[in-house]
Amino acid sequence: LLITPEDYPQIYPEIQKLLLEIKEEYFSFAVYAEASIFSKFLEILVYIGRSRQTFNHPNTDLSYSRQKEYVKKFLFVTEYINSHFSENLHLEEIAALAGFSKYHFARLFKQYTDTSFYKYLNQKRIEHAKTLLLDSQLTVIEVATQSGFSSLSAFLRMFKQLNKCTPTEFRNMYDENKTSRAAEQKTPVLKLND
Repeated sequence: LLITPEDYPQIYPEIQKLLLEIKEEYFSFAVYAEASIFSKFLEILVYIGRSRQTFNHPNTDLSYSRQKEYVKKFLFVTEYINSHFSENLHLEEIAALAGFSKYHFARLFKQYTDTSFYKYLNQKRIEHAKTLLLDSQLTVIEVATQSGFSSLSAFLRMFKQLNKCTPTEFRNMYDENKTSRAAEQKTPVLKLND
């Protein structure tokens, strides 16, 4: 929702005033500034909510209902990806699931998630792989396949791209941190009084 003086002349001055007050309050570092900012923000939301009920903007209801429908679809899609990331997912399949062509879906997915479909999918897979790597009983190949990667080379490349280290280096860093924490807990600390 973009609030301009032309489209929302009834509420624009009030919202502008409240935003300037929020800015002033934020930089004042006064006691209870956060509470004051929060209350002004709630006031802005009330103005917007009330104006949407009374202000009859052309196509507002239509675009709002379409946007609401898209949000529902993309929440469903992201939940589906989060649950099925280890499976062999393809853009076309997920686009069809959402009821879009793959090109329209790819554009909307980037708009709603701020990333591409495949990048989102690979991020989910790598996050899962990082938790699996904490289990030293699993090999790197097992971690790759359980995370949804079809080849070890693709897994290694993506892991290094997102984490700036290889899976083995990541595992070793975790083991070193675990070992150093255990050593710190066992080492007695001697305090000397002056």
